[in-house]
Amino acid sequence: MSQWNGPGSPGGQWSAGQPGDAYDQQSWGQQGQNAQGWGQQGQNAQGWGQDATGSWSEQPSQWASTWAPSTGYQTPQAPKKANPLVPILVIVAVLAGGVGIWAVTQRGSGGGAKGVVNEFFDILNDQRPSGSQLNKIISGVGSSGVYEAARNKPSGAYTDIEVGAEQDGKVPVKFKHQDKQFTAELTVKKDGNDWKIERPFSEVTLQAQDRLRFELGDSGNTASARPQLFMPGVFTVVPKSSTGAAPWEPVKPTIEVPLAAGSVTLPIEAKMTVKAEKDAREKVVTSFNECLTNDDFTPSGCPFRATRPTDANYPAEVKWVANPSNAIDSAKLVDGTAPLTPCWRFEADMSYSYLTRDNTRRNSTATRLTITGCVSTEGYSDRVAWQGKR
Repeated sequence: MSQWNGPGSPGGQWSAGQPGDAYDQQSWGQQGQNAQGWGQQGQNAQGWGQDATGSWSEQPSQWASTWAPSTGYQTPQAPKKANPLVPILVIVAVLAGGVGIWAVTQRGSGGGAKGVVNEFFDILNDQRPSGSQLNKIISGVGSSGVYEAARNKPSGAYTDIEVGAEQDGKVPVKFKHQDKQFTAELTVKKDGNDWKIERPFSEVTLQAQDRLRFELGDSGNTASARPQLFMPGVFTVVPKSSTGAAPWEPVKPTIEVPLAAGSVTLPIEAKMTVKAEKDAREKVVTSFNECLTNDDFTPSGCPFRATRPTDANYPAEVKWVANPSNAIDSAKLVDGTAPLTPCWRFEADMSYSYLTRDNTRRNSTATRLTITGCVSTEGYSDRVAWQGKR
């Protein structure tokens, strides 16, 4: 509603009326008072009225009272309606405040030992857990240990968290991570008016084959042989290689790090990928077959050799023979050598023939050899390392 502030009001300007104003219609003047006497107080504004004949006539008796400034008259104000939303909002605010107070008392030291454990999981569920916040509720680790554990965090949230009551400085907890159920018992102690958790992170030693490079989860940290503090949960083992695609894969794709388990050793078992095994075996077979075509008594880089006979011609045109001829096809992968330097082993009766000085071909006696050929799967070299033993 628009309202005119008359000449007697400051500024003489239009202003917008608000709900609950004195008037529900446009009026001249403010607060029920006509600033210039233009008010209708039950009579014509200028003292002119109609007589019984219907003609207009001056009514002097009303002149003075009509033109005199009206004072003291207050227009009745419409009663203000109560807003039904006000008590509802007050109730909601009271309830919200109560919930907020309850939530605060269930977290941190204000909620006792159980509260500080709940706060611990709240921080862990942050995408990037705050080391400074953890330092406030953890003891026995040190700042460097807290930050190390924060770097070794698995991806995904901790869910279905159940925190039991403290008893004799122990708080039982249950939680899930990547659908895997974990149970633990956290040690807590009173520090002044606050509760703190004692050494909640496990110190993990990853046991893997030498030179095996991998990362755990999304941390981007290459695993080290030295013990490290880890946050609890399921970690995905991610193979790495400095020469391209990793030639191996974990036997078990994940490892599970317990909560508050002290020092633990977790093995990382690896196996060659199908492609890496196929490529490596082909290199060994090819290399052995090339050795058989060598016409020297001591072929370089091969698993067999012979002392040059005194009657051998120059050149001797040596011919090497394996019996059976397909002995290499029976080669078996040697346990413990994969995946970075796999070795294949087989047995064969090796012999040779050569030209004598009178140009006749003479055959040697056969020697039973156990032959082993090893090759790198990381692409550093295609050379096969051979070993032949009687």
